[in-house]
Parts: sequence; C-alpha cells; structure tokens
Amino acid sequence: MGAGQARASRALLLAGLAIACGSCGPRYEWDGTWKGTIELPNRAELTSDVRSTLEAVKLTIRGDKFDLFASGLPFEGAVGYDGSKAILRVLRTAGQPTESGRQYELQIVDPDHIQLRGSSVTTLTRVATGIPTRP
Repeated sequence: MGAGQARASRALLLAGLAIACGSCGPRYEWDGTWKGTIELPNRAELTSDVRSTLEAVKLTIRGDKFDLFASGLPFEGAVGYDGSKAILRVLRTAGQPTESGRQYELQIVDPDHIQLRGSSVTTLTRVATGIPTRP
C-alpha cells in the first residue's frame, strides 16, 4: 500500500470513529419529574381551586413509561425517543385503557426545560431527575 493509500485509509478510519463516537455521546436525560402550567382563558365559572387543578401539569418519565397529570386528568403510557424529541403515547386515561390515539411530543429547550406539545405548547421545568446523585 502506498503512502497516499495509507493516508486515505487513516482518514476514513478517523472519520468513521468520529461518526461512531458522535452517536454514542451523552444523550438528553428525559427521566425525572417535570412541572408546568397551562394558561387557561379567564372564566367566571371556574373557582381558583378548579382553575389551578386544570392548569397544573406534572410529567414523570421512567425509561419507556410516563405518568402525566394535565387538564385535571391522569394519563399513563409509553415513551418513544427520536433524536432530540420524545413521543408520549397515551395508553390509559384516569386508570382506564384508552385507544384514543392521543399523543404528546416533547422537545428539548435546555437541560432543565422541555416543551410539551399537544393541543397547546407548555414549557415544563425539571423538578427531579432519574439520577440518584442529582436532585
């Protein structure tokens, strides 16, 4: 093998290693508990207690499962990951199996904030992680 071929082989090997290492680098840490608030329009018939319940959002992710409390209802389901986003597929609503096909998309904002996208967009803040050494 000539000097030119050896350099080309080394360059290809280095490029392959760079690509492989780039895909095995740190991933976003989705696991944990996230909280936020959905802004509702003002309605006279909503008491402050009812309003705060309907506006509260709490999401807990553990691997490929999630629990979500939103719009006053508990949801459970499966999480799928796709690069810089996660897809929440609702399997149970208020403890009952559902085939509604309802899904939410999560998008990364920064290490401690994500956006929950459904019929509206809500920013959630990390309040706990799935990492034992990090709150």
